[in-house]
Amino acid sequence: MKSSEVLQNWFASFAAFIIKIRVVIIILFIVLMVFSVFGIMKLKTTVSIDSFFLPNDPLVEKRDQFESIFKNNDFIGLLIEADDVFDPEVIQLMSDLNSDITENVPYVNSIVSIPTTAPSLLGGASFNFEKGTLTDSREELEKLRSHFDKRRSLRSVLYSKDYKQAWILVRLEEYPTAWESNEEPPMYTGHKVMDVLQEFESGEVTITPTGIPVMAYRKSTELMEDLSQIMLIAGLTALICILFLIRTPMGVAGSLLVMIGSILIVFGGLGWLGITADTTFMIVPMLLTIAITVGYTIHVTNFFKRYLRETGNRKEAVIHAFSETGWPVLFTAFTTIIALLSFMFVAIYPIRWVGVVSSVSIFCVYLLIMIFYCALLSIGPDIVPAEENTKDGDAVFERLGNFFVNNGKILVPVSAAVLLVLFMGMMRLEVNLNTNKMMGTKLPHSRDQIYISQTEIGVIMSYDIALIFENKDQVLTTDTLERLDHLAAFIEESPLIKKTQGINESLREFNLIKFRDAEGQYKLPASDAGIRGLVNLYSRLEGNDLSMWINEERTSLRLTAQVIELSSSELSKHVTMVQEELAQIFPEEVYPGIEILITGAVIQTAAMNQYVTQGLISSVGFALASIVIILMIAFRSIKLGLIGIIPNIAPVIAAGGFMGFLNIQLEFVTMTVAPMLLGLSVDNTIHLINHIETSFIRTGSYDLALPQTFRAVGKSVIQTTFILCITFSIFAFSRVQSMINMGLIIVVGIIAALAADLIITPVLIKWTKPFGEDRK
Repeated sequence: MKSSEVLQNWFASFAAFIIKIRVVIIILFIVLMVFSVFGIMKLKTTVSIDSFFLPNDPLVEKRDQFESIFKNNDFIGLLIEADDVFDPEVIQLMSDLNSDITENVPYVNSIVSIPTTAPSLLGGASFNFEKGTLTDSREELEKLRSHFDKRRSLRSVLYSKDYKQAWILVRLEEYPTAWESNEEPPMYTGHKVMDVLQEFESGEVTITPTGIPVMAYRKSTELMEDLSQIMLIAGLTALICILFLIRTPMGVAGSLLVMIGSILIVFGGLGWLGITADTTFMIVPMLLTIAITVGYTIHVTNFFKRYLRETGNRKEAVIHAFSETGWPVLFTAFTTIIALLSFMFVAIYPIRWVGVVSSVSIFCVYLLIMIFYCALLSIGPDIVPAEENTKDGDAVFERLGNFFVNNGKILVPVSAAVLLVLFMGMMRLEVNLNTNKMMGTKLPHSRDQIYISQTEIGVIMSYDIALIFENKDQVLTTDTLERLDHLAAFIEESPLIKKTQGINESLREFNLIKFRDAEGQYKLPASDAGIRGLVNLYSRLEGNDLSMWINEERTSLRLTAQVIELSSSELSKHVTMVQEELAQIFPEEVYPGIEILITGAVIQTAAMNQYVTQGLISSVGFALASIVIILMIAFRSIKLGLIGIIPNIAPVIAAGGFMGFLNIQLEFVTMTVAPMLLGLSVDNTIHLINHIETSFIRTGSYDLALPQTFRAVGKSVIQTTFILCITFSIFAFSRVQSMINMGLIIVVGIIAALAADLIITPVLIKWTKPFGEDRK
């Protein structure tokens, strides 16, 4: 007995056993659903850039080291816009806003704004408040404005030159390590800020918030809305497809319950296990679950309906359907899981999360189809046998198969030429994580990010350089601070940088104040002793204001560079240039033992290029090698393994070429496409090869086996491809540009996979005869 027949008999016996205990199966399913719903309620989500990196990543270690010196470098920024930000009502609003944030937002360290400016910077002048109410007249405010205008550290920093914009900077304390809320500390902080801002809605004053905590909360909220909309459309689309394609009451009900149940079980399990879900990527395993469920149930149901019409016996039809499809569906599920697990080679946590969760989702779908769907499909009365009424339809697929096989000498070279052109397009692919291009402008927080970055005073992102000196005496010297000026000037030459900030600007400003705004005194003291004396005086008068730029032990200096736009490829080049310049400005021979840290969310994002490139090569290589080996083992043929990989390479080349020609950049969202396509496209390949082998065993002739295969599974293969295309086309309704791109690319790849399966695979099998010579 052939091994394929042994497997068919085993799955038939398994289906018969499930039918006997179907009542127990259905009860257990209901209990599992209730348990999963409670788990969903415990699910935590995140969109933090910190969650992208593994705990032992060098970038994370550098960030932790930096924060041990200069504490939390997260901030909240509020852009205030009005006709005149020195208007009494605007000053009052900013003061009230400062008070409410201090009172209601956690982890606030200090607030820098026009109303909180120290009198020492304004020649002793200050705003006057009585019980929180501004008492200064407009004339007094004009005098204060003139004092502000004298300070370079305030004008074009806290307010714009035209007085129409003001900036409120909220510095934050360190976040706690122990946290029990479903919202992480940064997210919770952003949530509280947005709650406060709801009380300050005004038609005359516009407040636009930014900063990692605010953007994390807003992004998470908006992505969840986006996710809900897409899942609603996906659910309705799946329902229509199931009603149209399956058309049996228990089949429709079973497909929907398997789909919903799989999502609830997986995400409920994440909730119970305390595993955080990444909001950006949650939609991927969900849509995969929907597509895979419909695809697998179609294969099973088509065999079930055909046998039910022939025999009228429902239970026998279920047993026959699972005996025919049990092994191919198991095989396709296994290969898809292996392909998705290749994401573990990518050193980006959310990508690994997608791979594992998607794999578990597919495994869950498979188990529910084999157990629950089998049980549910067997419920119902037998019917009167009827002659198959789809012969004309099946004949169309048979003729299609004959056409492809008979014209293989033309179609295969043409297909190869098309793939060659697409391969040339793939060579134009560029790895670049550009947040503006990735997110697009449809989400409000993304539009605000872009807008703030283009203003005179707004800051959306920055990176930090920490200079850690082994010799304390080398920190506050004229030579060191002049070198720091040189570094700042070099960094500001980059078009990516808006401006830099460090200790020198504060010291120059304070030196000018010390000499009562005397001309030519906006400068650093000329001696090391003068610099140290100025720092001591500043610290006595202004407290810890300099702690942003020099640590308490005075062994480390900090320089912050404000970034206009986040483009990982450009930033990666920029950081390399800065590192080279740092080595020139602060050489080891002059500063023995000096340690230099370049850190921040921007630097972590810039590193994504390398991680994406290395991860993509490793994951695709692993997926391809695994699929080839699995096909060789399963079909006991090296030749079949090599034939089977061709239609799986085709969608990757097609997707890559499509991206290259349309200048769609490769980033951590679109990089998931290639391994995912490998996992999805292999399904149809397995069904085709499996049924060609089965038909060849029965007929002994490739000329008979190939048309029979198209008649038996051609409809299912095209239907499942149609379902996958429809499902991933739903990404077009997303407001996130990278998700739209991913959906479009996957559809292109899946269509290419179907074309390769129908055109190339049968022809190659006929030419190479992997199952042996014809017996007839």
